[in-house]
Amino acid sequence: MSNDTDADRNHDSNDEQDRNTDHDRNDATRSDDQRRANTSRRTVLQGVAAGSVAGLGGLAAGRDPEGEPAGARQETTTQQGGGDGFFEEGTEVGTQVVADGDLTAPTDFAVAQGQNDRQYVTDQTGQVYVVTPDGLRDEPFVDVSDRMVELGRFYGLYASDTQDYDERGLLGIDFHPNFQENRKFYLHYSAPPTDELRTINWDHIEVVSEFRATEDLSSGDPDSERELLRLPHPQYNHDAGPMAFGPDGYLYVPMGDGGGANDNMYGHVPDWYDRNTGGNGQDIVHNLLGDILRIDVDSEGENTPYGIPDDNPFAGDAPGRDEIYAYGFRNPFGISFDSDGNMFVADAGQNLWEEADVVERGGNYGWNVKEGTHCFSTEQPGSADAITDCPQNAPDQPHGGGPLLDPVVEFPHQYQNEWVGITIVGGHRYEQSTISGMQGKYVYGVWTEDPTRQEPQGRILTADPPEDFGQGGGTQTTAAAEETTTAGNETTATGEQTTTQEAALQDQTTTEGGETTTADDGQVVPRDELWEMRELRITGGFDWFVRQFGRGADGEIYVLVSKRGVPEGDTGAVLKLVPPGEGDGEQTTTGGGETTTAADETTTVDTDETTTVDTGETTTVDTGETTAAAQDR
Repeated sequence: MSNDTDADRNHDSNDEQDRNTDHDRNDATRSDDQRRANTSRRTVLQGVAAGSVAGLGGLAAGRDPEGEPAGARQETTTQQGGGDGFFEEGTEVGTQVVADGDLTAPTDFAVAQGQNDRQYVTDQTGQVYVVTPDGLRDEPFVDVSDRMVELGRFYGLYASDTQDYDERGLLGIDFHPNFQENRKFYLHYSAPPTDELRTINWDHIEVVSEFRATEDLSSGDPDSERELLRLPHPQYNHDAGPMAFGPDGYLYVPMGDGGGANDNMYGHVPDWYDRNTGGNGQDIVHNLLGDILRIDVDSEGENTPYGIPDDNPFAGDAPGRDEIYAYGFRNPFGISFDSDGNMFVADAGQNLWEEADVVERGGNYGWNVKEGTHCFSTEQPGSADAITDCPQNAPDQPHGGGPLLDPVVEFPHQYQNEWVGITIVGGHRYEQSTISGMQGKYVYGVWTEDPTRQEPQGRILTADPPEDFGQGGGTQTTAAAEETTTAGNETTATGEQTTTQEAALQDQTTTEGGETTTADDGQVVPRDELWEMRELRITGGFDWFVRQFGRGADGEIYVLVSKRGVPEGDTGAVLKLVPPGEGDGEQTTTGGGETTTAADETTTVDTDETTTVDTGETTTVDTGETTAAAQDR
């Protein structure tokens, strides 16, 4: 799922050393100027989260362990679609269990070309399983757990040695558009840190690799791995998750901001906005964190095992890293395209707000200047009115003066003293006719509404676009310095404009036919500028953690769920949304011959276990020392 959730499996040390050597050699040429400009160890530590490449998830669930107080739980029978709460009541649907048994914490779902009777689901623990009409196939399609981090073992400082919650693992899968011919598929997983990274307390490396299936396509070959991206990650969380091939044939890879909180801990570089410290979300020069990356897996660059599309916004001589397609993200958790080529990405929030965006080429989505539509403060992240006049545009250099683009979906963590939900989970636009009343809606979810992360109280939501949405395709956009169009609403870059949130800080509430909603901290959700948000009514009840969404070969929506908020047990399942009356009724998971319920499968997570980091530690290292990781800037 995404923000925070969820082995003794390490690479052969010689193989790992060879891979890291190749990685450092490949990135050395492109980084010479940057390395010469940074001579101190402290600067190295701030920028080492580089987008490194070698010759070449979340996941768990999601939200930051900092800053969210315990709150009330909501009893679940038939899922309530809002009514008196934040979300209005939506369409009634049922759910069918299509796979369960051996799944721990499902993280992504994919369909391969030409295999309409087989679908694939990844488990955070490192396995890819085939989902057939008869359920989950017993043997994994491929298992990469031997090259992943050991879940629950942390190398960075932003975690407790005793916590079970982990966001790393096997986080994403997609198949090459020509899978039937070339047998290629792609995985995103979390690998252990190198020795050099461990000396500076960096937690792990996010890896995107290409694999091949066997000739009969019955299984994946783990020995066929070709690493494409190796991105050092300072903290264990904000690892993003799913990736996706776009209609243009390029691979889009979301990456979180490096983790921790506020985007300003060690490993998070300074940006242009001096009022906040940090961060990687606004940086486009030093690393590939907090971005949506776009690469060509069918070609190679001079120093990279992938090609760069010519129309990437910062490709060539333009300032910024070539791989970046869009930026300003905290923890992009769930990516999808509709049939018109519009790209949807959910971005998990921190203390107050969750958001989903329609992503454009060169778009800047605001983090950590903004959280959702609201100004964000690194000094007071829990206060909605700490800053109310943040910039509306990035500077001309190197960002091109483009606007900070607002989301199409936004909701608060709390509303009228009740918890709405923590960690948004991105989904898909429903374009079938099977379920009446769902056509054209963006289907997404909430990991859980329980702030203690103990109870499986996920929610499935929809957002209805405006009638003029999609004209021209949301991904066919102009570069950052030019005029940018979002969901039919035109925004022109005009320099240093500022938001006018003062007017929004009034005690307004939504009434029937009203336009604004006030969250607990007095901040208004601008409903008239957002898509219409509703909560699905699920017959038979819904007591699951929502971990991710998928779209099947039949175009229907699948929901990846579990009963536990940590990557343990076998309560994971894949559900299919179906018309009311066709669902299974009350949902339970069968594992090991026993039927389990939410009550007896829930693991209590101590929210006080998380350790915050003294960022001053980065100043205590010998300033003359450099590392291989530093060369990856």
